[in-house]
Amino acid sequence: MSLSGLVEPLKQANDVTGHGHFRWRMIGIEKAQATSSSGISVGLDGCLGDLHAGDIQARPDTVLVCAGEGVEIHAAWQVRSFLQRMRRHGAMIGGVGTGAWLVADAGLLAGRDCTIHWSKIPAFAEKFRDARIENRLIQQDDNIHTCAGEMAAFDMSIGMINRAVGHDTGQRVSNHFVADIARAPNDRQRLPQTLKYRSPSDPMIRAIALMESNIATPRTMSEIASQAGLSRRQLERLFKQHLGSTPHHYYLALRLDWARDLLRQTKIPVTEVAIASGFASTSQFSKSFRDAYACRPSDVRQVSAAST
Repeated sequence: MSLSGLVEPLKQANDVTGHGHFRWRMIGIEKAQATSSSGISVGLDGCLGDLHAGDIQARPDTVLVCAGEGVEIHAAWQVRSFLQRMRRHGAMIGGVGTGAWLVADAGLLAGRDCTIHWSKIPAFAEKFRDARIENRLIQQDDNIHTCAGEMAAFDMSIGMINRAVGHDTGQRVSNHFVADIARAPNDRQRLPQTLKYRSPSDPMIRAIALMESNIATPRTMSEIASQAGLSRRQLERLFKQHLGSTPHHYYLALRLDWARDLLRQTKIPVTEVAIASGFASTSQFSKSFRDAYACRPSDVRQVSAAST
């Protein structure tokens, strides 16, 4: 879905304008074919081993790394070398879906704002601690772009069309795909349904963003309310009204979800998972985890290990 979301709008932009504004090649790591997680095979134009440093086709304006499940196994020296070389040549580098993992593995996201598919945020944050991960659809820092993938890849592609050809063409392409205009890059990946269409400046959205950005070192409710421009009582009333929950319980659920993703996706010891999720002790973490999921943290780790 990420790959189609990127390429199809570019092809349509060429069609509606009658000009070849965009050209692309699809390159694999070792094979001239890629298979998606759903089993669909995609023919590629070549692989990294076929490219030579002096080849003009190996020096595009933009390099987008599109990846999905199991991205860790693709963190190979060929990818690191290629991305570093393209960066030195001035190409815009992008990571789509879980592609940001490979961009970070090449050392290109150190000290930069970035995003990745929400399911990979906890593991990414632990693996690449020098990158500033954000729960955004699209993130740009200098000439490096990252995107959450899936439907957000379409938003990213429309943004590329808007910048290169103009917003009128971007709107015509969106209309062709029976879509509204692309969402804003700083829209958050996941929000409760009742808050879906609120502005990032909305106090509730700011409060949730603060919670998501402070998992390992939880803020007090008073601190979150103050930074969101609310009193603590106003914050509690809004959470009850729109989410049917208290801010405390919502924050706790976020931290436990973070912990569960770490248990599933990494081999970090349970004690370190507890610390990374903002719990003062392993016993406190285990009790909260059992209350939420009716199982022990070690049970999740065992199931995850058995499925790999």
